[in-house]
Amino acid sequence: RVATAPKSTLWKRLTGQCPHTAYKKFLSTYDTIKELAKAKCNVTDVFVVFESERAQRMALQKLSVGRYHIWKNEKKDFPNEYRFPDGGKGVILDVSEPSEPSAIRWKDIAATDFQRNTRILLSTLLSLAFIYAGATLIMFQRSQGGAVVALWIAVLNVIT
Repeated sequence: RVATAPKSTLWKRLTGQCPHTAYKKFLSTYDTIKELAKAKCNVTDVFVVFESERAQRMALQKLSVGRYHIWKNEKKDFPNEYRFPDGGKGVILDVSEPSEPSAIRWKDIAATDFQRNTRILLSTLLSLAFIYAGATLIMFQRSQGGAVVALWIAVLNVIT
């Protein structure tokens, strides 16, 4: 059940907008959420926020299992209420301590390990190629004098 719009002018003073306009935006967002909840989506990661550190610790304690058990999906000694109901199979999820929000690469969160490793390999190879080309260029420029070599070193530091 959805709450009714606030009637107080205190709302307008606090938020700077009319309560009825805010309520209409809320209903629109609520309808969008209901529609999105009906859609089936592939999920790679889920982030859960707890109200207290104690609740987080308790959830981690109850849901943490070894990597081997997650990989094999071994369900013995793991109660049904702690499994993810994936079509009745009861999948064991990999639950772990979260990273800091600033440490998460939000744009790459749905990338597979292959995509991530490919990007790392390509960027490493490109950096090594720049370093090799720069070292070769510096060796040929040594006869020009120290100022030219120092300039090339500074340029390469900026590029790589």
